[in-house]
Amino acid sequence: STRRTKSLQLFEEGSASNYSLLATGLYQMLKSSPRCPPLKSLHIEIQKHYARDFGGTPEQMHFSSLYAIYRTRTRNQQCAAPDCRIKAELSPSITLRHCARCRCMPYCSQTCQVNAWKHPTLPHRDICKSLETVSPYFDGLRDGQVRKIAKKCLEDGIDYDTMLSILMHIRTLENFKGIPDV
Repeated sequence: STRRTKSLQLFEEGSASNYSLLATGLYQMLKSSPRCPPLKSLHIEIQKHYARDFGGTPEQMHFSSLYAIYRTRTRNQQCAAPDCRIKAELSPSITLRHCARCRCMPYCSQTCQVNAWKHPTLPHRDICKSLETVSPYFDGLRDGQVRKIAKKCLEDGIDYDTMLSILMHIRTLENFKGIPDV
């Protein structure tokens, strides 16, 4: 109970240096619990909050951007055209296909992709090249590996401004479409 309180306190303070301590403490606490939630979903929650609270460092920007790409590619299952509201999980006949250049943004049709490319507010054309820069790292974006891939991007010289433009575009698109920040 004291360990739990200390872990939750560290989590709420949001200190990046306490991330591993928090993760280890929560893992040990939940491992011994008979009603343990799936550890993979807990790990994703910890990473999500870690990304928010890590501060304005380059590593945090890389992590946040890659997590946003992960959400866009796998979890949201919604057409990325700003004016389209089609969700793949609600329409079994719809298959989302990703942009051939950047391999990130999913579209329900060629029409939506063309409309997104030249959209007046959020044109995909403006972000596609930046997304293409980080596309070699997409295959590693699995649950629990986002942080490791973010560090690799940083080590490989993917710059802060590229990651910031990706993050801002995806967050603006999600807000525009009303997608909750999960």
